[in-house]
Amino acid sequence: MSYRVALCATACAVLFTLAAPAWAHTGLVSSTPSPDESVDGPLSELTLAFNQPVELAGAGVEVLDETGAAVAVAATVADEVVSVRPRQPLDGGPYGVRWAVRSGDAHPVRGTFVFTVVAPAVVAPEFVAPVSADRATVQRGGGAQERPAVAVSRRSVTLDAALAADPLAGIRRLDQALRAVFYSAALGAVGMLVFLVGVWDGTRREARRLTRLCARLAGVAGLVVLAQVLVRSARTTGGWSAALSGIPSTLTGTYATGTVMRLVGAALLVAGMGTLRRSLRAAVAPIAGAAIDVHPPPVGMPPAPSSSAGRRLRSTPSAILGALLLVGSFAFVGHAATAAPRSISLTAVIAHVSAAAMWGGGLLALVVTLTARRRAGRPLQAGLIATRFSVVATVGVALAGAAGVALAAVRLADVAALWSTPYGLVLVAKVAVVGVVGGIGAYNHFVTVPLLRADPDHPIGDRLRRLGLIEVVLVLLVAALTSVLVGLAG
Repeated sequence: MSYRVALCATACAVLFTLAAPAWAHTGLVSSTPSPDESVDGPLSELTLAFNQPVELAGAGVEVLDETGAAVAVAATVADEVVSVRPRQPLDGGPYGVRWAVRSGDAHPVRGTFVFTVVAPAVVAPEFVAPVSADRATVQRGGGAQERPAVAVSRRSVTLDAALAADPLAGIRRLDQALRAVFYSAALGAVGMLVFLVGVWDGTRREARRLTRLCARLAGVAGLVVLAQVLVRSARTTGGWSAALSGIPSTLTGTYATGTVMRLVGAALLVAGMGTLRRSLRAAVAPIAGAAIDVHPPPVGMPPAPSSSAGRRLRSTPSAILGALLLVGSFAFVGHAATAAPRSISLTAVIAHVSAAAMWGGGLLALVVTLTARRRAGRPLQAGLIATRFSVVATVGVALAGAAGVALAAVRLADVAALWSTPYGLVLVAKVAVVGVVGGIGAYNHFVTVPLLRADPDHPIGDRLRRLGLIEVVLVLLVAALTSVLVGLAG
């Protein structure tokens, strides 16, 4: 490896190290009153304690009465503690709290809880009244006070509905969609780079097509990052009206670091494709099919590309650095990398992202290459690149599986959370889709590739192309489910 590539890897390692102090995920540790607690009234102050210093986001802290109406409050922040003082002490009845804060990663975190204030007992005049089946009687002192038995239940439903209302639901869905597009574009570009460097072999026209597609994916990723900053600001400030003015306060902490890494990484990857394209064009023949070896490689040994992977790697250090920055940015932006224990979480995140890129981006490049050859009426010669990609895909599947198990163990409290929480259910759905993709990959590895190694022009090569297209669609679905998981983690 050249000194330039080594320098790129060292720079990324330093950036990962700098991320460590901010990897604790923001969460509510305790509150006074605590959730579902009954306290004596009147109540003049509430406190919320988090696991690290926070700032108020959006509407900050809202207190709702039993009818769902907002109570006038003033909230102040002192490091990890948020103090809330109602303008008028809270009297008897159920109350709800809806809070939204952010910390170093600038990701708004929100939550709700309910508590009850018990009003001081009032002694009513003594009287005797009949008790019916549909009335509840409460004894106070020497007398009795009647109230409808269903009133408390009705008030609770009203309060729960008010707490469940989300005025930023549209912005959250947009954020989720942009996140899925970024995952697909960024990891697709990184995976295509790996494919071009270590797997691909073909003509100059194919080199031009693949490098342009990789550059476009990287460009889309960069544009999506800019849109994400605006959406993140809208979520933080509580709406679109202050989104632009809120960008400076949103770009703070690890989120700013990760955003810069993504923008620079995407730009370097776009710029590096020109250099890689020239390197590939110089190493292959201009005539369609002239650079393709029609003889199968020895059994068990994937053939070497027409220009070695090392030479291709050295020819485009900027693209390599860009890919490293894109992958490394996940250590700064996203919830999986913020979970404890930090060493396991960070390793698992980087491994998971790298494996997803090699697998998904490589699949896309394989399908594009085979489809172009089929449309041009040329022999697919699928055995060569399928054999090489089989090695990359096997490593990617193994890494993705191991890292996914580690991340699930870090995120989920117990096995029951897989079917008792929204996060667990979406995770099960993601694992199911990945299992289908893995099954198709296993079929290709054990059935399709051996046939193509024996006969590069075997008709099963077109089946490889069709199955690859199905895998690409399923990988995009996995990216969408991953975006949902990240949203649920917050």
